[in-house]
Amino acid sequence: MVTSLFGKPQLIFRRMVDVFKTNITDTATAENVQQQLQRKWPKAEINFDLDDCDHILRIDHHCDVRKFVINRLADWGYYCDELE
Repeated sequence: MVTSLFGKPQLIFRRMVDVFKTNITDTATAENVQQQLQRKWPKAEINFDLDDCDHILRIDHHCDVRKFVINRLADWGYYCDELE
């Protein structure tokens, strides 16, 4: 927490970018997954790079979503793991 110029406490949120490799290869599936995740985190920036050999999913947000995303995509029948 940081104090503002007016002496009031102010929260600072750090943005995080998580990058995942997936087995999602088609645009329609990527758009569907993106929409489902966007409902969960409407303020997050979520996108796929299907041209990359790892079929990248990027999520730019304020909270730790790694376990949720990996588990949710697995529940939906897709492979998803953190890219290292």
